[in-house]
Amino acid sequence: MSGGRRVLVLSPFPPRLDGRHGGSRAVARLACALAERNRVALAYLRAADEPPADPATARACERLLEGRRPGISASSLRPWTRAPAVLFRLAAGKPLWVAARWDAAFARGVRALAREWRPQVVQAEFTAMGQYLGAGEDGGALRVVTVHEPGVPAARERVIAATGWERAFWRGDARRWERWEAEVVDAADAAVVYTERDRAAVERPGTRTPVARIPLAVPVPERAADPLGADPPELLFVGSLVHPPNLDAALYLARDLFPRLRARVPGLRLALVGDDPPERLRALAGAGLEVAGWVPELAPRLDRAALVVAPLRRGGGMRVKTAEALAAGKAVVGSPLAFEGLDVVPGTHAAVAAGGDDFVAAASRLLADPERRARMAGAARAWALANLGPDRTAAAYEALYDGLTGGSTEYEVRSTERQCESA
Repeated sequence: MSGGRRVLVLSPFPPRLDGRHGGSRAVARLACALAERNRVALAYLRAADEPPADPATARACERLLEGRRPGISASSLRPWTRAPAVLFRLAAGKPLWVAARWDAAFARGVRALAREWRPQVVQAEFTAMGQYLGAGEDGGALRVVTVHEPGVPAARERVIAATGWERAFWRGDARRWERWEAEVVDAADAAVVYTERDRAAVERPGTRTPVARIPLAVPVPERAADPLGADPPELLFVGSLVHPPNLDAALYLARDLFPRLRARVPGLRLALVGDDPPERLRALAGAGLEVAGWVPELAPRLDRAALVVAPLRRGGGMRVKTAEALAAGKAVVGSPLAFEGLDVVPGTHAAVAAGGDDFVAAASRLLADPERRARMAGAARAWALANLGPDRTAAAYEALYDGLTGGSTEYEVRSTERQCESA
């Protein structure tokens, strides 16, 4: 559009409305929603195995810059595949995920774009892109960083989960995250988080950078999914299996929770849907358990499922797939972590289970009571209609920009009627 502020969005991967992981979809939805009332430029990095930004997202943006990074999309979580190329950046103090997303040619391109286009806001999606935030400093652009998942707690979780030399590597990476994340937040004019726990992880004594909580951009589909699912009943787990917290939850579900539920509900099935499942997860397939990998269209899976399940035990941020399941009108059983940043009422909008026994009991009750399951699915969708939507997220970012330029200092979500164009 011709009016509105100029916002340059920086992404560590190609934003796509049909992306294989939640971060890709979230950034695409935000860029599209911001473009409804603002002028948006998008600069992103692309690995060799990643498709470019989708056409709908590209059309929404006034300018588009693509940078290339070596390796494949999962390589920055597997240090032995990238360490030789990023060793000097690690030595300079950058965490692995950050170091794997530095490209000098891309940095020059971002600076050239900023000099020509003169953004009023430069916004880094994920703290890894904080290394490019200085692109608009000559023009006095506001610097905003969206912390999708705080790096320090995530790195510490990897230390606990690792063994041998990997544990030593991740321990050093956690120390690098402590310095890096603090530097990025301190250099920004504002930081954005999704949950109160993430706010506590990002805010530190002495920091003067305001930290705003703004929800993810999650659309509510026009058509609700089948609230009951098909026979035989099926549990559906969805999440990119490259992401360690998702893989941990999938393994926990497959090895522990599903066998206990199947003993109570004969014929019960479990489908694990997510990009790049490792062999140790694929090896568990059989006896009602399907490791489907990535699927191009999720709607049929949602229709078929009796329940969407999310027994997450690790990680931060707001869970895109949990929000998407609620918006689709499905009954969801998940851990407290699965619902962080989503102000649902337990027992009404979703079943929140604190441990394995509670999870099995909650899922069993809902599987045995179709009417209760349908009520919860309907309540979930009604909650999503009232609380989710890319338009609300974009409005909250706009309120944040206004506050930083001398307007209101309250970053409230304002309701609008615009929605991001679907792919």
